[in-house]
Amino acid sequence: MRVPIDRLLLAFAAVASIAACGLSVGCAREPREVGFEELLGRFVADPGIYVFPDRSWRREGVAGGSFRRSANLLVLLEADTPQTLRITYVPTADTEGLHFVASWDDTALWDGPRAAEDSPLRVDVPAERLSPGLHRLRLERVPDRDRPELRGVARCFFDRVTVERVAGGEASPVFITANQFAGRFVDFGVTSNNSEQLSGCLFSGPRAHRIQIAGAAERSASFLVLNQSSQPARFAAAVDGAEIGSLEVPARMRLPFSFPVPPGRRTVTLSVEGIESGFYLWGAPHLRPRASEGRTPVFLISLDTTRRDAVSPYSGRPEVTPTLAALARVSDAYTNAFAVAPWTLPSHASIFTGLYPSQHRAGVSEDVLALSHVTLAELFRRAGYRTAGFAGGSMTSSRFGLAQGFDVFLDPRKAEEPGDVIADAAIDFVEEHSEDPIFVFLNFFDPHGRYDAPVEFQQRLAAPALAEEIHHLPVWGAYARNEPAAWTTVVSGEAPASEAGLAYMRARYDAEVAFMDHQIGRFLATLRERSLFDKALIVVVADHGEFMGERGLFSHSYRLDPELTWVPLLIKWPNETGRRTVDDLVSQVDLFPAILAAAGLQAPSSEGIGFGPGTAARLQSRNHVFMEEHKSRFHQLPGPFWIADHLAGLQYPGAREVLYAGQVDCSERRADRWVEVECGSGWEALLRQLPDWLQVSMATEVEVSAADLDEAEIEQLKALGYLQ
Repeated sequence: MRVPIDRLLLAFAAVASIAACGLSVGCAREPREVGFEELLGRFVADPGIYVFPDRSWRREGVAGGSFRRSANLLVLLEADTPQTLRITYVPTADTEGLHFVASWDDTALWDGPRAAEDSPLRVDVPAERLSPGLHRLRLERVPDRDRPELRGVARCFFDRVTVERVAGGEASPVFITANQFAGRFVDFGVTSNNSEQLSGCLFSGPRAHRIQIAGAAERSASFLVLNQSSQPARFAAAVDGAEIGSLEVPARMRLPFSFPVPPGRRTVTLSVEGIESGFYLWGAPHLRPRASEGRTPVFLISLDTTRRDAVSPYSGRPEVTPTLAALARVSDAYTNAFAVAPWTLPSHASIFTGLYPSQHRAGVSEDVLALSHVTLAELFRRAGYRTAGFAGGSMTSSRFGLAQGFDVFLDPRKAEEPGDVIADAAIDFVEEHSEDPIFVFLNFFDPHGRYDAPVEFQQRLAAPALAEEIHHLPVWGAYARNEPAAWTTVVSGEAPASEAGLAYMRARYDAEVAFMDHQIGRFLATLRERSLFDKALIVVVADHGEFMGERGLFSHSYRLDPELTWVPLLIKWPNETGRRTVDDLVSQVDLFPAILAAAGLQAPSSEGIGFGPGTAARLQSRNHVFMEEHKSRFHQLPGPFWIADHLAGLQYPGAREVLYAGQVDCSERRADRWVEVECGSGWEALLRQLPDWLQVSMATEVEVSAADLDEAEIEQLKALGYLQ
């Protein structure tokens, strides 16, 4: 399941208490007592069963659809039901010979693959499997069972898909809601009609919803309300039955809406008047006292694909990253910080949850971070913070579950959003909410290949001059001329060896790092202007590194070499201005408890070790941290550099051991270099040192289909090198 049942039960319990009296606030039934924060993630509708196609489906005709390898129907249930749920897929003639398997919440419903040559594909989900909450019915292609001439079929087409409730031989239809706006909210907890996603409470049609709020002081409630309908709508708020504010919102528009909530125990009613077919979002709900609470502002900045040796105060040149060099003068610089994985999704999910990839499963067996995990943003939002995220790359977008807990979350409009757009959006948010407690996440994606920094920064790093030196070389010359095919040839390791070519590539990469550093500088300048810098917690960390021709390797993922996992980490603690170099062994999972503790918040149980300014005894006593890499459903490791489907690493302060396919590679750190050495233990002995959850992942059979992705997302991931 993607959504915790208790969240959805709260939603439907509240719906049931209001449905009987419509928009009236004088209903005799007592409203459920919930807090303001429990508006988050609520889908408020009439009691019943709701079915949404996920984004893998493409609509075909009136009642049909198609998908590539697999797709889900999201089934939202109000309560236990004594009925069977029957789903019928009627394929087109070309799809009748294809084989599929069906599963409900990842548990198989059939005893093996089936084709629809004799009758439609029918799935019966028994009543005992229909618990309240959100479920996923997956239909997945099994091409190995098809006739040879059908195995290359790219899409599966269906003339009709129907859902019915069956009891006592009688069947009643269930409407499939093909509205992507609502489906996205149910699936990911955020939605929007543009790239800026919003959390909140979604109404299906005009209705009212009541909550109980208690507080000793007057508070201000604020929303970004969004009218996702074809006609104007009226949003209104009432306190204890008396309307306190209203707002007319044009079709397909969103507007800010705020109103005061007097002190004491109050019943707040949110209502919308509009057309029956519309969806209405009470987005980004926030409740705060009139006076500022004076909480620590927190800023988490991830440097995508950023090598440790590209950043000062490490071995990077100060002129490339002057902003980070200046930040390091008032921060702790960690010399033994390591990523949990060599690519974006699992690393960010670990930072957000304090769990290793094989525990949160994002990028291992799941293509999203499940909503059941508690994230940094959720914990800060529960503590009264406004939360905002700004994703520079598609792999940190809301599509992969990383937006949960954020009031607002900016998705990239394409595979990559340049750093100036990220900085501009984050600056706007800080300037608007500088008086509020805020948690802000910024993901700068610029150093990710193809390394196309603005000309000004390429000139600063002498890239044009270096390009002149390689124009005559095979492949490298084409790369200097920005021919797309040449980039693919270079990063696949097929270009002829060339020191000049590598120097040019590194200059282009450093130019991207310099551009990113400049944008971070603009953002930090805003914090100073708003008097936030000194009292803020500022964490700057890379999600992973990048190969630059070492051992003939390029790009990232597929291995656990130091160029990918040894990362820069700077932390400016609140009201701390000293510079320290910290040699303790730190993993990305440690940032979860450390960030929460620095803000005065309690951290749930995780794999991370909390630490504070300078050093911590618990870090000093640590012997090792873990790293891992797995081939998965949509993370298909590049062929030329693949060594195994699963890798696990034990990272020590001065040594590392990497396990894969019955083998072990070992190395030692000598100064700033890692040198291969003979291993002291074999595969079996080291495998026993891994925790159970990692041993299970090492033995898992790999799925290779690009499941749960739509066409545009597949193309984006291909452009980034994650799909072949």
